[in-house]
Amino acid sequence: MRSDSWPNWSLSWSGGLQPAAREPRLGSHAYMVTRFSTSRFLLQVFKPIVEKFGVHFDCDIRLRGYYPKGGGEVMVTVNPVKELQPVTMTERGTITKIHGRAFVAGVLPFKLAKDMSAAAVRTIRKEIKELYINIQPVQEKDKAYGNGNGIIIIAESSTGCLFAGSALGKKGEDVGRPAGGSTC
Repeated sequence: MRSDSWPNWSLSWSGGLQPAAREPRLGSHAYMVTRFSTSRFLLQVFKPIVEKFGVHFDCDIRLRGYYPKGGGEVMVTVNPVKELQPVTMTERGTITKIHGRAFVAGVLPFKLAKDMSAAAVRTIRKEIKELYINIQPVQEKDKAYGNGNGIIIIAESSTGCLFAGSALGKKGEDVGRPAGGSTC
């Protein structure tokens, strides 16, 4: 499977009420695919939203894979549901919390994660001045295959809405400002 593509698979119904699981081997952080392919988006944005509908799943990120090498390993287990719960989310609310992670992997320097975090905070501060913003710089050494960098920023609202901005790095590109701008 190419590392720059999201696998064309769906979780199968395992019969009865047993959890279904799949373990795709792919690039867990690839810039040429949708943000659903990044494991952080899956866990920090998608999962809390689908849980409102009564869907529960576990996601074990065993190894993060970066473009062009790929090689990420993610184990997803989905618990079956008989029917989805209705959800009403019609009001945006006010932003109550902004958090995220700026990360580097492989041989990339930790300073890059710090610079991305600072650039994102500066960008968000232009629009939201009074709220504490917590974007943690992180260096991933043990659970990553290949070199890569990126950032995910999540804004939570008073009504339970989640808004996210993310970017994956390309050589010579600043990713902190675009991710910060897409969150607000």
